[in-house]
Amino acid sequence: MFSGLKHIFRPLSIFYLLVVYIFASLIWWSYLLLDKNNQLHNTQLMVYEQQFYEQKGKNAGAFEETLVFQKLNSKKQRQNWMILGEGIVFLIILATGTIQIHRALRKEIMLNRQQRNFLLSITHELKSPLAGIKIALETIKGRILPEEKKELLTGNALADVERLGTLVDNLLMAAKIENESIQLASQELDVLALVKDIFRLYSNGLGKDHQMLLISNDPIYVSGDKMALMSIVSNLIENALKYSPKGTKIEVSALAIKQQFRFSVSDSGVGISEEDQKKIFDKFYRVGTEDRRKTKGTGLGLYIVHELVRKHGGNIQIDSEVGAGSTFILDIPLSKHSTNEEKASQNTQSSPQVKGAIS
Repeated sequence: MFSGLKHIFRPLSIFYLLVVYIFASLIWWSYLLLDKNNQLHNTQLMVYEQQFYEQKGKNAGAFEETLVFQKLNSKKQRQNWMILGEGIVFLIILATGTIQIHRALRKEIMLNRQQRNFLLSITHELKSPLAGIKIALETIKGRILPEEKKELLTGNALADVERLGTLVDNLLMAAKIENESIQLASQELDVLALVKDIFRLYSNGLGKDHQMLLISNDPIYVSGDKMALMSIVSNLIENALKYSPKGTKIEVSALAIKQQFRFSVSDSGVGISEEDQKKIFDKFYRVGTEDRRKTKGTGLGLYIVHELVRKHGGNIQIDSEVGAGSTFILDIPLSKHSTNEEKASQNTQSSPQVKGAIS
């Protein structure tokens, strides 16, 4: 019973009830005004008609043909149109305001939900590595262990520290992007070498249980910020690994196509619905709810990728189908050096190279 009452008195429910009441009141008062105007018109007609026959006699011409009758009818029509016109204008203003308030309320509710999910996810993301570091240090401190065991525990602790560092970097990056205080360097970079290094890192780490494939062609240079480009590549590869079952293929492509650096990551994971694809680059947005979600994350990775790609003068798009995996494709303009290299490469008819298939 109380849960039902709680549902009734939710903010949106109260808003909908208020809107219905205002619309009903508007229609009712418009009807009353029209009715009052018609009653006043009929009363005036009776008075003037009676005066007309008293002055002219019953044998006089029809009252409906007189100028007074025509003026009264014209006045009635003008007043009716005035009431209807004011009602319609008020209705349009009310409907416009209702739509805007409805959108604002929905946005606030969605933001509140995303913040709740973010707090749940960030709590998990912080507690897990901290717990791992604590256990590793307590084990090393409290027991005499062989050197191999110490190295293993130390390696795990360092990996957890790296995970915390990445999380903090993402939080700081997201804050700088939102405050528009981020300043990106503009230097010519061998972006293919950067992609290869990150690909190798993930192949030997998080992606060691996947079939990882890198397709590329040489050389590729862009003018941009090294740390930002590393964040873009890392977030997209890590996102694919998170949402793909073990043993499935992750295909990474880094190519120079039509004066653009085209970087794509394809997976065979769960896929993303069309509705979620429209929101996937929003800050804090993650598919589903945090208490039902199995994969780790804060909902910042794709938001950061989207904003950093945009700041490099590029664009990113997604091609996905539920149950069939996802492909993220981004294009960033090549530097002049890479453009010249691409022209020379086209003259020699070079073809893309498969750099590695690691399972």
